[in-house]
Amino acid sequence: RVDTWKTSMRLRKGVDALKKKADSDCWSSTDAKCDMGILLSTGYESIVVKDPAAAREYFEKAAENGSTRAGTRLALYQLNGHAGKRDRCDALVRLGVGMAQCEPLACRTLAVGYDEGKYGLIKDTKRAKKLWEQVAGVSERLGTFPAFAEEARARLQELMPATLGLPPLRPSYFADDA
Repeated sequence: RVDTWKTSMRLRKGVDALKKKADSDCWSSTDAKCDMGILLSTGYESIVVKDPAAAREYFEKAAENGSTRAGTRLALYQLNGHAGKRDRCDALVRLGVGMAQCEPLACRTLAVGYDEGKYGLIKDTKRAKKLWEQVAGVSERLGTFPAFAEEARARLQELMPATLGLPPLRPSYFADDA
């Protein structure tokens, strides 16, 4: 019980230090702003209370300082009108910048958008396939978001026949005729 309390106090001190750095006007605090936004967007046990509006503010500040990671997360807020104004146009621009800089979450969001015709994007199987390939490659190369790489590989298996102009694969194609 004492160990749990000590761990909780260390985490609380770490969050306080992160918040102090994130609230500073120093240029080097951009990553701290993004990290604080992530903590506030998800909440963290009893140490950080979930606060989407504050998270969006941190993402906005970090994105203004050039953080692609924060810009991508801000784009997700903008797409859904979460904790503020909905702005699909700005969100898609931010996601495009993130995709160009190989940010896995931006690549995945655009892949889903083209794959399913979401976020005001026209359904485009060929573009979705290219983006899913980028998601798989970036996720594996960076060693981040392993679930994205797995999702991308599965989606690419499904999309392969469509991009070649073939009908979707069905299990009966592989069944033994004998």
